[in-house]
Amino acid sequence: MYKHIVIIALTVSPAFAQQGGEITGESPLTAGTSGASVGSGQSVLDASSNPSTLILVFENPRNPRSPNRFESALRAVHYNTEMVTSKGQNLALDLPIGIGPWLGYASPVGSNGAWGINFQPTVAGNFSTVRNTTLNLVREDPFDPDSPLVESMVPQNSSLLQLALEPTYSVRVAPNLALGLGASIRNTSFAMQSATEVSFDTLQGSFDVGIPGFDTWADFFTSPAIGGAGGGFQTNFDASANSSVPTAFLKLGATYSTPKGGSIGAWFRPASTSTDMEGHIDVDMRDDLGVFIDVLDDQGVSLGIDNELTSGYDLTIADIKFPAQIGFSYSSPSTYATRWHGKAVYTQWSKALSGWVAGLTNPTNPEFIDFIGGDGSIAIDMGMQWQDTLAISIGYEKDFSFDITEWGDAYRKVHDYTFRSGIGWSNNPVAGSAMGGLTPYNKLHLAFGFSAWSSASNPLDVHMGFVFTLPEKWTAGESSFLSDQSYDEYSQYGYSFVIGSAYSF
Repeated sequence: MYKHIVIIALTVSPAFAQQGGEITGESPLTAGTSGASVGSGQSVLDASSNPSTLILVFENPRNPRSPNRFESALRAVHYNTEMVTSKGQNLALDLPIGIGPWLGYASPVGSNGAWGINFQPTVAGNFSTVRNTTLNLVREDPFDPDSPLVESMVPQNSSLLQLALEPTYSVRVAPNLALGLGASIRNTSFAMQSATEVSFDTLQGSFDVGIPGFDTWADFFTSPAIGGAGGGFQTNFDASANSSVPTAFLKLGATYSTPKGGSIGAWFRPASTSTDMEGHIDVDMRDDLGVFIDVLDDQGVSLGIDNELTSGYDLTIADIKFPAQIGFSYSSPSTYATRWHGKAVYTQWSKALSGWVAGLTNPTNPEFIDFIGGDGSIAIDMGMQWQDTLAISIGYEKDFSFDITEWGDAYRKVHDYTFRSGIGWSNNPVAGSAMGGLTPYNKLHLAFGFSAWSSASNPLDVHMGFVFTLPEKWTAGESSFLSDQSYDEYSQYGYSFVIGSAYSF
């Protein structure tokens, strides 16, 4: 019965597709190039993608030769989304601005190594709206089978947060080759409220209410004698879950320095360790099935149902893994005043999001078992299938400086700055219909950035980046878990602003 309930409760997970950072970049510097400069070794935070670049941070002529480097960034992300249902309803969306910190620390180890640790949110999202749905059973005139079905306003809310702690070690094994080893330890939590449609065929509890001719509740509700109830009914749910233990990624990276000082990088991230998502889900059948049963009572068909239509369950999704990834990058020499960057990342979502099994156990309402049969527990193969993604970014940087002279030549100061820009593209890993609380994945985005560099007397860098996704329209496919969500039309663009600093001491 809860197959569709569990699927929609977990479909907030497509936000994980944005782990690659193409919309924001790891650091403010990378954000300003639309992710393209991630292999250049300008930032401790960028070692989260390719751990071998950490040693390059301490070799970069821009950065002071100091034994410690601390970086921090504050990022704000907002999506502007319009949704129109297939029935022409314009949905009012509450999409708050998401703000989060990125923190990184690194220090050299000997003359050829460096270690570091980063803390950052790798996924975050929040969504809220109220949509008009059509109930499956309840009609405006319960005694007229041709009268319209009743409309219901359903609140839809979802939130998702994944936090990561990422240690990194990098070593230069040859003058032109650096290797890196890293890890990512991530904890995930989500919550979702919505509605779905449940098939009567899943109601296999024994029908024992004194009405002969029916073995199960499914037999009763699908009987033509009941009035042609159809294939299912709409039910509301409210679910939340957290990682039972954090998932962990291993990261391997290598960076080759060209004879002119450019860098060619590659990294590989195997699939993560597995974890169970554990939480709770409340199911409420009263709006559709409950009202329908009340109508039957008014017609003299009493089922003796009082409080069996709501229940809580323990929710478990076992052996959750997140996908393997491989990436490549190129950056022209850091000593050049004009630099070009490129990045390509392939993420294997098709292998990660398959074989998911969700289990609902220990109903809080024992009478709920009358509908389900057995002990009321259910194991569900989620049947989730995604497609792999390829993300490509190209970035540009230009250094410039100017002098300030005051009181003749008595005071003189040189200011060094960098302007950067970039463009990125990624295919959408989410195919078919949109999931509850989610909007389409933007394919194209532009970025701009700016840096004010430190000096020997002022070891504090300041960096800014702005990313803007190009507006995109998209029409959802047919939804198997809530037919009212089929063929929704979306129009969306997003933007992100990040400001950060790097302090060497």
